[in-house]
Amino acid sequence: MQEVLESRLDGKAKSTITWVVLGALCVIIYSIYLFSRCDSLVVLLLAIFSGVIALVACFGIWHLMKEDQNFIWFASIFLVLGIAFCFLFPPLAAPDEHYHFMASYWTSDYLIGQASPFDSSSFPVREEDLLIFEKGNDGVANRDSYEWITQSFSWGSNNDALSLVEDYSFDLGSNPFYIKLPSACGILLGRLLGLGAFPTFYLGRLFNLLFVACLITIAIRITPIGKSVFMAVALLPMVLHLSSTYSYDGGVIALAFLFLALILRALKLQHPLTKGELARIAIVGVLVAPCKAVYSALAIFLLLVPSERYGSKKNKVLYCASLILLMCVAIIVLRMPTFLSMASASSIGVERGDSAGVYYSLSDILLHPTRSILMLLRTLFLKADFYWTTLIGSSLGYFQSSIAAPMYLVVGYLLVLIVAAQRSKVDDLVLPASVRLSMIGLSCLAFLGIILSMWLGWTFTTETIIEGVQGRYLLPLLPTILLASRSRAVYIDREADRIALSSLSLLNYIYLYYILMNALIS
Repeated sequence: MQEVLESRLDGKAKSTITWVVLGALCVIIYSIYLFSRCDSLVVLLLAIFSGVIALVACFGIWHLMKEDQNFIWFASIFLVLGIAFCFLFPPLAAPDEHYHFMASYWTSDYLIGQASPFDSSSFPVREEDLLIFEKGNDGVANRDSYEWITQSFSWGSNNDALSLVEDYSFDLGSNPFYIKLPSACGILLGRLLGLGAFPTFYLGRLFNLLFVACLITIAIRITPIGKSVFMAVALLPMVLHLSSTYSYDGGVIALAFLFLALILRALKLQHPLTKGELARIAIVGVLVAPCKAVYSALAIFLLLVPSERYGSKKNKVLYCASLILLMCVAIIVLRMPTFLSMASASSIGVERGDSAGVYYSLSDILLHPTRSILMLLRTLFLKADFYWTTLIGSSLGYFQSSIAAPMYLVVGYLLVLIVAAQRSKVDDLVLPASVRLSMIGLSCLAFLGIILSMWLGWTFTTETIIEGVQGRYLLPLLPTILLASRSRAVYIDREADRIALSSLSLLNYIYLYYILMNALIS
């Protein structure tokens, strides 16, 4: 018996050594490839060093991680990768970050009484911070942007003078205070400590990253099903990119994950929901609703929770109706002006970047059903590949083509998502067929809601396809879609959480240095 055990251990050790050697060779070859592209010795050394760390992390995850520690490993990996994404992209090189940076700055002014609570059209900004906004507005990650940062970087503030920013009004309803609070606290801390413009800017980004990491880690900790799914989706490049910038999408994704986790927990509980559990679900639901109304559809999943969890069918109806009503009130209070402007027929021309025209109105869509259906089908047919690749994160920043991920990386991320969604040793639960069908149906309705919002708010009447829809808008719904696709017929005889964490750590390492290399040669 002892000889058999020793032979098994020897076989496992030999297998580990073999994979380590192969991994090290791949890292060296990949590092040399990067050096041949950008001719930078710094990139070569960093790629080898970080590649070794990535290998150590992957094998550490595989051999050391225990089932009850997966959320700790996830939080560590998410923060490390998020910090890398944070500093890899220069200021304002993320989707709409110039807008979100100013919204966070206004919030920091409001916290110290320098901005009106209901007026964002005029607020003070440090002159050196304003220079970042003006210089970084091109949103491109390249050698010039890195040189600009290194040449202008200063730990201390060189000038505390304030300039009044005017005519930069943004919708306070679409920027809920609680979503902007973490990044605003980072900016405020930098200002109070007298830090320079760049340390202050990156401090705001890091605070936002920490906020997102905390919420997603809590969601993974409490969900009884799909922990590997939440991990895999959270470690996609697009989620890491959004979470490590001023974009409020990171916070929205995290809140949606937490809301879904609470609902899944309610579905699988073996005892009635306590008042505290009901209150937590209601609070998170009300926080999610004003961010993007379409994600409020997640609340309908509460109707799938058995009546016994609420104590009685009457209690279930009262609770669900009350929560949905509260979420609707939150949406009306904060977002109704936006919805009214989108739904009303308007002949007033608007500008969209360098283009100008008139957006579709709700009456345009409803009064011409045949044309509208054909336009919707045309859009889905022509944009399908764009949706799923940008969902994963094939093109970060402002769709900067020079750093777009090669297709082998995109397929790699997709395969990890598929594996993470299946039954495995650590997660053998499958939701009832009725629940899974409801999840798919509601996800499709929510996606149609996203398309409708861009149809009314970003598509000119002269255009024949719906513009403005991006794959990243589906990220809050992606765990729902993946869990709904789980089948009883498929079982992976491995720990899916280990596969997700180790594989995505390696894929993100490759993608990070691919971005850096292409940015340096562009």
